[in-house]
Amino acid sequence: MRKLLSLIFFLCFIHCDPIGYSYEILCSPYQPQCPYGMYCNFYTGSCKPRPYVLPPSTVPYVPDTPPLPDMSAPQPMPAVCWDARDCSSSFMPVCQNNSCQPCSSVSQRTGDSQCAIWSAAHASTASICIAGACKECRVNTDCQNSDKPFCDQNTNRCVGCREDAQCPVTNLCKRDESLLASSDTVKNIGECVAAGDVVYVNKMAPGCATGTGSAAAPFCQIQTAIDRGKTYIRVVTGGDYMPVTVQNSQRVVVYGPGKYSASLLSAQVINARLTLQDISVKAAAATPSLTPLLQCTMGGYLTVRRADLAGMGVSTGGISAIQCARVIAERVKIDQINAPGVSILGGSNHWIVNSTIIRSGTAVVRAGLRLNGVSTSTFAFNTITGNTGGVLCETPTTISDMIVQGNLTPELSALCTGLRVVTAGVTLNSVIGGAEPTIVADPMNQVGDKAMPITGVGEDYFGTLRGVAPDIGFQEFK
Repeated sequence: MRKLLSLIFFLCFIHCDPIGYSYEILCSPYQPQCPYGMYCNFYTGSCKPRPYVLPPSTVPYVPDTPPLPDMSAPQPMPAVCWDARDCSSSFMPVCQNNSCQPCSSVSQRTGDSQCAIWSAAHASTASICIAGACKECRVNTDCQNSDKPFCDQNTNRCVGCREDAQCPVTNLCKRDESLLASSDTVKNIGECVAAGDVVYVNKMAPGCATGTGSAAAPFCQIQTAIDRGKTYIRVVTGGDYMPVTVQNSQRVVVYGPGKYSASLLSAQVINARLTLQDISVKAAAATPSLTPLLQCTMGGYLTVRRADLAGMGVSTGGISAIQCARVIAERVKIDQINAPGVSILGGSNHWIVNSTIIRSGTAVVRAGLRLNGVSTSTFAFNTITGNTGGVLCETPTTISDMIVQGNLTPELSALCTGLRVVTAGVTLNSVIGGAEPTIVADPMNQVGDKAMPITGVGEDYFGTLRGVAPDIGFQEFK
């Protein structure tokens, strides 16, 4: 009887304060200990009285605290809270009835007000309620940080630019490291290139010989801008420009009005970084025609996007990289090279995608694409046809999701591992005259929706969005 009275007194003591207000003893799966006669209710996060238990002589022993749940899987444990500061998740930001709950999806004003309170409590920028969770933005005007002015509609987060069209002043977005200036770090990725950082080149402009590089007084030649130490060089128009050399750790980005509006007569990269975008490269009529169109050596970095490389049957290389740290080629057509269209010896993390190589190679080196010692690289979504050979792997190399057919044998050399590579059976547009080898027919259904998606490859050579199950080759056929 004495023990029973003690228990009644204790239960009253822990549930009632001197003036009659009740309170609870908190617990959790990680701290489940409760006083004698109570157990931890994991769903309320508090100790609860146990029902009266018969003496041990009549029932099996029941411990005061149930065993811990299996914590190897997430447990449905609502957080116990006093205000928004106790609700750490943006998906459960509202403290209501001492439990963290989603923000209101019924009233936008109420939901946004709840998220404003939560974001202030957690020094967060997620102050807008969307589908019960606090997010950063619905539209671009919700993004107040000038470095991240765009609202990603998939994640409702404010992000930097991802497309050049989002930067109307300079039409150039720092999408990745290949577009950074010498003074930039990776933190600058996502910024629009500032107007004051761009110099202009137009050989057709009157007085360009004494130009200053401004839009009103452009330079005549690209090399002039490079020699002045400029990073961002915008070619306005003007046909063919003289060969350039980038060296001594320089970073240079040359971007033009479109690959059919301006051309460069070759470029050499020596221990430096060069990015060419929306400008073509073609063989010169004089001595430079006997050299590769683009050369990269001694740890340089070469990036080419949306360009035509035309060798006229005389250039001894399209992209020639010997111990070049990295080569990136996206949406590039390489035609009539008196050597492999792309030859990469050494380096790593190369990225050759959405491109086509046609009418290239020699009787000695039978290849449109030649690879040697390239590690952890991506060669995918390309179409290689009409060359003296297909892909020559001089060391074990994997290529994927490509059309390699219509070349003189072999299509793939013995050291190439082809994943989802089509070597016959697809009808391609004739490359006579230099036309793109688009797909005319796929009678065996080898191409459409047969590729594996790769992060970073969202569109094809022509700029068409890739499907969830993309097509093999440089073109999204279906």
